Amino acid sequence: MAPMLLRIAQQISRSTGQEMDDVLQDFLVRIVMAMRQFRGQAKLSTYLRAIANNSSITIYRKARRARRHLRRFREIVRTRPSTTRHDHVERQVDARRALRSIAAEFSTSTIQ
Repeated sequence: MAPMLLRIAQQISRSTGQEMDDVLQDFLVRIVMAMRQFRGQAKLSTYLRAIANNSSITIYRKARRARRHLRRFREIVRTRPSTTRHDHVERQVDARRALRSIAAEFSTSTIQ
């Protein structure tokens, strides 16, 4: 079972470093929390694989949202200089919003 979880974590994190360790830790926490709900209607390995796959999807979506917010922030920063005070303030508000979104994505746990 451990090699299966390790393979899934490697596929999701696309690395073998700290990010993979974080993904594995997330899997294990979710598995421990879900074991109370295991009814034995399927093999334990099937149940664990489903938990790992669902966790992987959550991690992927979270990373995709963070990348989208980061792209938006970069667009705001790279746009031409503001011509009026109003444009400048509007860009600052947009940049702050994008940064808050990025921070929220990285500070919230993937465990729900």
